[in-house]
Amino acid sequence: MWRVFPDLLLIDTTYNTNMYKWPFVQFVGVTSTSKSFCIAHAVIFREQECNFTWALERLKHMLVDCREPRVILTDKDQALMNACETIFPNATKNLCRWHIMQNIQRKHKSLCRMISLNHSITVGNYCMPRQQNLCTTTIAVKWKQQAWYYIRDNWLVPYKEKFVSCWIDDRLNFGEHTTNRVEGQHANLKRYLPGPNNSLDSIAAFALEVVNSQMEEISATLEDSRVRIKKYYKLTLFDKLHNMVSLFAIAKLDKELTMLDTLQDTGVECDHRLQTSWGLPCACKLNWYTINNIRIPLKYIDPFWRKLDFSPASVGHEEPDYEAELEDVKKQVLGLNNRMQKKSLFSKIMSVLPGKSNKEEPEKREDPRGRPNLNQQAKKRDTPRQSSYSPSPSTDTHRHRLNYEINGNYDTVRDSLDYSTSALFQQKSGWFKLPGHGHVVAQTYDCVLINLHLTSSESYFPMRKSPEPLSQIPVIGVLNVADNHWLNIQLEGNFPVPLLARQWEGYANEAVHEWRSLYEDRIKEYMRIKETWRVQTEEAVYLG
Repeated sequence: MWRVFPDLLLIDTTYNTNMYKWPFVQFVGVTSTSKSFCIAHAVIFREQECNFTWALERLKHMLVDCREPRVILTDKDQALMNACETIFPNATKNLCRWHIMQNIQRKHKSLCRMISLNHSITVGNYCMPRQQNLCTTTIAVKWKQQAWYYIRDNWLVPYKEKFVSCWIDDRLNFGEHTTNRVEGQHANLKRYLPGPNNSLDSIAAFALEVVNSQMEEISATLEDSRVRIKKYYKLTLFDKLHNMVSLFAIAKLDKELTMLDTLQDTGVECDHRLQTSWGLPCACKLNWYTINNIRIPLKYIDPFWRKLDFSPASVGHEEPDYEAELEDVKKQVLGLNNRMQKKSLFSKIMSVLPGKSNKEEPEKREDPRGRPNLNQQAKKRDTPRQSSYSPSPSTDTHRHRLNYEINGNYDTVRDSLDYSTSALFQQKSGWFKLPGHGHVVAQTYDCVLINLHLTSSESYFPMRKSPEPLSQIPVIGVLNVADNHWLNIQLEGNFPVPLLARQWEGYANEAVHEWRSLYEDRIKEYMRIKETWRVQTEEAVYLG
């Protein structure tokens, strides 16, 4: 899971977990659906920089060929902060506001709330004269001179860029300002522990139970985002985001839309906080999209919110937004001042579009059966070779080609493949659906079902029966075409095998888990190909 969602790293230490009284460190991550998960646990001898560095090095080693964390959140443990700076120098390091508030309240019990400079919107607001600032940003708190000096000297001066909003919201933080998620994982783990004096191996076993319990919930939320469209978010504005962006992110955008009326009524300008700190379009951007009737392009959504599967987070190589790219091409063509250049470029674009080529089809023979006679062969030899793609009217051809007319019923055949308009395909009760039918086929026929899709291929193995020898295992291959129908395909040789369907991991018997080890090398080969083969091509791809 750490390789899937490495963008956020939250770290905190707890105590009273083991018989040695050693500190227990938890590393927690966050999914695109705003669910917490345990990355790793470490029992260290002391809270020293060398110990934290060792633990973080082990974490970094897990991220080979993956994106490194972009945001790290900790308390003000100088040893931990130094280790994070050493191992992940490019990540943004912020401090937990909750720990800061707890620290100040311990020092000055009369202080009922943390100074609201945490939530200062602008640098100008933060830099107001002290008396005016304190008067306008506190709630029924009588400040003492000593408390103010403590906050200023110990927190604001050295660390204001790590927890005050006008600084931390100017860069990505994905809305995380505290390590409360780690505190929650501490509490969750201690519910499993029988007491404070546990051995290290028993702690590891309890931690594994916690991790396994999280996987099922995370899988369900990712599946919801891939297949569900909540009725509240069926705005035209979100058309390109459905099933491509997490429901949590869409809900955040929907909430941001409600701020438009407030901003317009009060005359307050948009602070762009959602864009700079969350990686999502802010209120003013959404307003522009709404006025111009433009759907939010995917490229303006941070890749973190677009991650809805369990494949490792790659370094770059994001799927391009093809519609946005075509719009850019259109602007370039129309923006040319030279009429001849514009005409030439436009004709080249039209020549590669299906059905738009100006090349003529070869003439059909009245009777294409049989071998040409001697006169026909001599006539063919005497015919000069054409430099154009289109053959001359007198040239015979034996090349098999698709007859686009299909006896005058081309439109009928084409429309029958469009499930959105065809009455036949609208009877969804007879559809083949994945993942449900995939498990049924694999279990019923004791076979391996391989579903190949442009973005999310999966494998289905039986859940109750151990595998036969590899040579006796039947394999069924299906190819999803245009997201509306499947074609049966023949897989040959040592074909790569996509990742297992997520439901198989949770419901298969332990006795049949050898299916995974049987195809482990092929699964690794599939992942290698998926990471390295990024070039779009129209040529046939050999799957053997």
